[in-house]
Amino acid sequence: MKLELLAQSAAFLLLSALLVMVLGVAVHYELARLLLSIVFAGVCLVAEFYVIFKILRRLWKWSGIMAGALFKTVSINSADEQVAKAR
Repeated sequence: MKLELLAQSAAFLLLSALLVMVLGVAVHYELARLLLSIVFAGVCLVAEFYVIFKILRRLWKWSGIMAGALFKTVSINSADEQVAKAR
């Protein structure tokens, strides 16, 4: 467990230092700023698509539950009517 925490901390520090270096380069060079902003916009776009996908999956699941409840109610009512007609 402690070894995993140490590895996670080391990875976090390494990635943080790398991010600071990239941002430092982006401050000085116009092309680097442009590329960094394009990459950042791409990451945000992917995140938005992921959230939309998750919302649509949840809506599809809820609509299936509602349709199942509706048809279960309809089939129960029609079965009750058939039993009443048979009497």
